[in-house]
Amino acid sequence: MPIRAVAVLLFLAAAIAARGTDAPEVLLEMSWSGFGDGGSLKVIPAEPPRVQFLRSGEVRFHRDGAYWKGMLDVKAIAKFKNRLERQPLLAETRFMHTRRGGPIGMHGGAWWIRYLRDDGQEVLVVSSSVPRLGPLARLAAEVWRRVPADASTFVPPKMMVIVSAYSSFAGQPSWPFSDRFRLARWPAPVELTDAHVIAFLNSRADQRIFGEDDGTYFLHVVDVPGWFPSLETRTEIEMLFLSATP
Repeated sequence: MPIRAVAVLLFLAAAIAARGTDAPEVLLEMSWSGFGDGGSLKVIPAEPPRVQFLRSGEVRFHRDGAYWKGMLDVKAIAKFKNRLERQPLLAETRFMHTRRGGPIGMHGGAWWIRYLRDDGQEVLVVSSSVPRLGPLARLAAEVWRRVPADASTFVPPKMMVIVSAYSSFAGQPSWPFSDRFRLARWPAPVELTDAHVIAFLNSRADQRIFGEDDGTYFLHVVDVPGWFPSLETRTEIEMLFLSATP
């Protein structure tokens, strides 16, 4: 095994072993993220997972350009937990190659599943493409089948947002909350707690460019506690990717 791969795996083992043993709120999350144009540096951006299951039965997921929240009943979440415990693909942290997988981003990217056992131990499974065939694709399909049909817009109690000026062009919708949150006044990160504003942003997750007065602005959500993967988790995904790719 290459020296770099050995070093990466030792780092991962230490990071995972350092986690506490208390069972966390998150049960499983799955996502894929494109890398930025950083050359050989592979950086997972701060963004929410495509789907996240909590032990309480709450499910948060992206669909049709928005972020939603649904609930699984006690029996459904218990059945799902039992399936995950017996899933051989989630027995250990690893990188898995996929055949004819779907591309991720202009500069490549990582597809990943993060599973947290009852003892608090984390399992990460990472691939360099979206699985379309084989056992990983079947696992991903099963995860999506567990997402409840009934859902409402996901509205966390707070979110951290960066507002930046955007190249102005016609056709952008007007920002409807200028009376309480003027975009032009926030050049630095700001914590949003207004439920109406948060609900509006999560209902338009794929279109957050708005006009206000004579300017055009982009709202970039950079963190929501308990929803966005931590810097530690994103680093582990990156290191797993680097350990298995040239």
